[in-house]
Amino acid sequence: MAVREVTDEIKARIIAFKECVLSHGVERALSDHILKHDCSIVGRDFERRLRGAVAEHFGADVELVYIVGSAKLGFSPKPGQYFKPFSDQSDVDIAIVCPDLFSRIWHEVSEMERAHEYFDFEKFKHYLFMGWIRPDKMPSKSYETCREWWDFFRRLSGSEEFMRLKISAGLYYDRKFLRRYQLVSLVSLRENIEGRPG
Repeated sequence: MAVREVTDEIKARIIAFKECVLSHGVERALSDHILKHDCSIVGRDFERRLRGAVAEHFGADVELVYIVGSAKLGFSPKPGQYFKPFSDQSDVDIAIVCPDLFSRIWHEVSEMERAHEYFDFEKFKHYLFMGWIRPDKMPSKSYETCREWWDFFRRLSGSEEFMRLKISAGLYYDRKFLRRYQLVSLVSLRENIEGRPG
């Protein structure tokens, strides 16, 4: 896809997203623009291959692996970067919903904390309380599961198959927690669209 085509598509996506948020609300925007598969700015084939690779590696249901963020929307939904267009310098963010993997990591990290192995357990707990695990808050140097996680995403990020884009992921206990986290961001974005401080 040519740069001009991408730019035009992103402009159209921003207009459609704003109209959806203002006319139908953030719940509908989440369902139609973020949690719907095969509509990423990176393309349907890229999305399917990436979701398949992640699901296979972690033993997750492929239907519960989502591309989110600017790689999905075509623009950033993050505060301070609202509507910044996706580019070849952007990250591809993935949300993995997998209760079994979540529970395994939770148990392993809990054992490390009980053994007084040092890492920032408070930051880890902050996200755990919201139903997701941020791998950058795990004890990466001494924790094999975390090292394997980063090694896998480094391999994906260095792959020609995925255009050498940086790929990273968060792990959610269930879809309800994923929706809740995404909705918090979308409420702030809606306030920005409406011109209210958010």
